[in-house]
Amino acid sequence: MSVLLGGVEAPLNQMLALDPATPDHLQKFQQKIVELRMTGTAQSFFILFTEDKIFIQTASLRTKDVFIAASPAVFLALALSPLERHPNLIIEGDLLLARDLQAWMSTAKIDWARLLQPIIGTTGTGFVLQQAETAHKTFTRMKQRFQENLTDYVQLFLLATSSRRLS
Repeated sequence: MSVLLGGVEAPLNQMLALDPATPDHLQKFQQKIVELRMTGTAQSFFILFTEDKIFIQTASLRTKDVFIAASPAVFLALALSPLERHPNLIIEGDLLLARDLQAWMSTAKIDWARLLQPIIGTTGTGFVLQQAETAHKTFTRMKQRFQENLTDYVQLFLLATSSRRLS
């Protein structure tokens, strides 16, 4: 394992060990393999879930259960708060696993700033966290606009169909 991956894996597992809900969540993902790829790079990371830990590897001997690709900011936005979908996110494979994993990560007690700071420094961590917050806000606004537009379209459709019935 590279120093970079070890620098993420060990503190991540330490933080997860502090959360009493972790074993219940990890049970659901046990023996699953998730491939994560940062968009713009050819490097993938494979996360293997066991009953009490997460292992991060650069290669996997087994077939992945789900593939997820996004920018670092979108990954972090997904990990910080529950989002249903993001326009710059690619998911292939077990969509339910991806959804359940994202829902759990958004509620897990992980100090992302503490986890990222030794790897990318204070400035880099601040930048990535800011980008994640921006990605989350942008997606939330897009989702709200879509819901508002959908409501308007449904009302117009109902008005148009009821007008035809009256004539």
